[in-house]
Amino acid sequence: MRNIILSIVTILTFISCGVKEGEYKVEGTVKGLKDDTKLFINVQDSTMAMKTIDTVKIKNGKFLFEGKLPEAISIATVTADGQNVNQIFILENGKINLTIDKDSTHLSKISGTDNNDFLQTYSSKMNEFAKKSKKFEKENMAKIMQAQQAQQQGDNTAIEEIMKLYEPIKKEMDDFQYDFVEKNPKAFINLMILSNLSMNPEAKMEKVAKLFNAIDGSLKEMKTGKELKKTFDNLSKLANGKKAPDFTSKTADGVDYKMSENLGKVTLLDFWASWCGPCRQENPNVVATYNEFKDKGLKIIGISLDQDKAKWLEAIQADKLTWDHVAQLDPQNDIAAKLYQVTSIPTTYLLDEKGNIIAKNLKGDALKSKIAELLQ
Repeated sequence: MRNIILSIVTILTFISCGVKEGEYKVEGTVKGLKDDTKLFINVQDSTMAMKTIDTVKIKNGKFLFEGKLPEAISIATVTADGQNVNQIFILENGKINLTIDKDSTHLSKISGTDNNDFLQTYSSKMNEFAKKSKKFEKENMAKIMQAQQAQQQGDNTAIEEIMKLYEPIKKEMDDFQYDFVEKNPKAFINLMILSNLSMNPEAKMEKVAKLFNAIDGSLKEMKTGKELKKTFDNLSKLANGKKAPDFTSKTADGVDYKMSENLGKVTLLDFWASWCGPCRQENPNVVATYNEFKDKGLKIIGISLDQDKAKWLEAIQADKLTWDHVAQLDPQNDIAAKLYQVTSIPTTYLLDEKGNIIAKNLKGDALKSKIAELLQ
């Protein structure tokens, strides 16, 4: 009897969804597009480019895609021929429902499978934060413009005050992302969230790595999961207290420069470039800190990701950066940048006299305070 009941449940499950294992069914409605407009399902290929795997036409404001999964599960988009439509969803086995609104994308809805329900919950909340950010920007536009003008003159006081005002919104958004991953360990969207956090220099990497370790094992076995594991394994080598990876680069004169042979009581590794606006804006703060503490044992090693030597040297002179500088002038293959997992600049590491990592990405007053504490 028990086996008969289980068989009936299995049959009813397949009848109710109408989808065979390894196949997808994506149906829904679309507002703002004419009938016979072509819609496309696109997924990422091995080169991370989007490729079309299915095409249908809108009929009576509705559409239906049916087919076999190119792989077990993937991030996908529905786009429209010649129209500004780019609806993200998760392509997986099962029946997926989309309600697309061309002119009001925040009104679009995704449902039908657990992973798309997770995506809808996550997207809705992130849309709320986007609205809060836009409201903040609108209400503080005059202050922001004045602060940017002051920043161009080397005064970061006003911009730091604005960032403090924005901090509650940013913290709420960060906390939501951390909580979402923690509470929904099986959600496929976690791989995208954790991937984005791993490339955010302001994210709490130890916490992000801990969240990755706690997600469902099936996610870790996926291609993106395996890539993330490598990333977090490498990042764990860059945690506070770890020995900073040694490297040898080139000075402007072409002389080999070994990091471990040029440490001070405190050393700041500063990854930057002449073309990096935020780097150049932060330079006055770094210069002031260096001038105050260089005689007490502070060393700075500027690691440029420039490709143009002339522009690199011009920026050093213009910004009065009187510390040591190195560059391979091949940013895509820079040894130091790879060792330190630099995905955006400015990125900084603070080291003690033994070459152990103390802190990462401190700026302005926070950097000055930490250096003052270490050189007491």
